[in-house]
Amino acid sequence: FMRTFEDLKPMLAMTNGQMRLVDKGENAYQFVAANGAMLGMGRGPVSFWLGVKDDRFYLTNQEDLIGREVKGLSLKDCDWAKDVKDKHFYLNVNFQALAAVLPQIPYVGMLDYLSIESDEPTKARLVLQLKDHKENVLKQLVKIVNN
Repeated sequence: FMRTFEDLKPMLAMTNGQMRLVDKGENAYQFVAANGAMLGMGRGPVSFWLGVKDDRFYLTNQEDLIGREVKGLSLKDCDWAKDVKDKHFYLNVNFQALAAVLPQIPYVGMLDYLSIESDEPTKARLVLQLKDHKENVLKQLVKIVNN
């Protein structure tokens, strides 16, 4: 999985230094964008740290949180924690939250959420839920693609 990030380096090199992936040790990287506005995150430099430490994947915008357990903040307390238990892989993207911070991308507001989960190592289930439950899904997807 972490090899994927190494494979991104040549593509990021084409940004002429605007975006970089910096090695921070074994299975550890810092993603740096010279201007967060390119990512819809406000002006100025933006950094994220990602990697694997103690057999756990992390992605954070605060380097000092890497490897620390933050008291009082547990994903086990989230509404969807029961969906994650015993999964080999689980990913959920809340597009409504993204739409609030990325209003310049209009089609994001048409999406509700994306989830990918796997109970076994060789198969996964992907669900893309659109916000409008009444309109035909294919019609909505064609509208997104055409935009």
